[in-house]
Order: sequence, then structure tokens, then C-alpha cells
Amino acid sequence: MEAGESSSNIVFSVRGDGKTTIGGGLDVSSGAVVSSGGLVVSQDGATINDDLHIPDGSSLFETVASATDTVLTAYAKNNNHDGVVLLAQTDAASGSSTEEVLKVVINANADEAESSATVMRVT
Repeated sequence: MEAGESSSNIVFSVRGDGKTTIGGGLDVSSGAVVSSGGLVVSQDGATINDDLHIPDGSSLFETVASATDTVLTAYAKNNNHDGVVLLAQTDAASGSSTEEVLKVVINANADEAESSATVMRVT
């Protein structure tokens, strides 16, 4: 199935194997689920206006091997210098007084032998 102004200008197509191509953008008003294969944003980045939830066991990582790669950059909006770049909170209902919220695994030797060290702990 295809839709567009002409065969050379297809803006929407669904192949027999289920691959869907949308050329004019995608607006989702009731949520979207990617159940397998992941989501790749290859140009212009992604904007999340509400929450980003990364469930236990999931990863946020950079796949290009370079010493200068940055996995996550967070910016506070310029609102008189009181923007919050990173806010880490524990779940008070968990019953733990020292719950590890933010942990970084350091591999200083770049030898794939990770040594786990807590860089920042919020309680």
C-alpha cells in the first residue's frame, strides 16, 4: 500500500513484510509502543516533553567507540540560573534509607574489565 503525489514522491507505504515508511512526519496523540527492534532517531534528535522512563535492566549507551563520545548530555533551560539539569530521587516507600539512585561503572583501563565504583550517591 502506498500514498503520495506520484510514484516518485511516496510519503507513506506499507510493505508486505510490515515495514512502514512515513515521509511527512508522524504525530502520535495517544502514545506509541515499540515492542522489538528498538527506536532509532538518525537526524534532528528526539524531544521528550514529559517523562523518560528507563526500566530496570535497560541501557542508555553510545555505540561508537571513541574517547570523546558523550552518552548523555542534559541542559537546564536558561530560567535565571535555577533550572535543574539532573534530579535524582529515591522512592520513599521502598523502606531503604540509602538507595543507590545514580551509579557509574568505570573502566579506566579500557580493557572490558569493568570495575564497579559509585561516583555519585543520592540518599
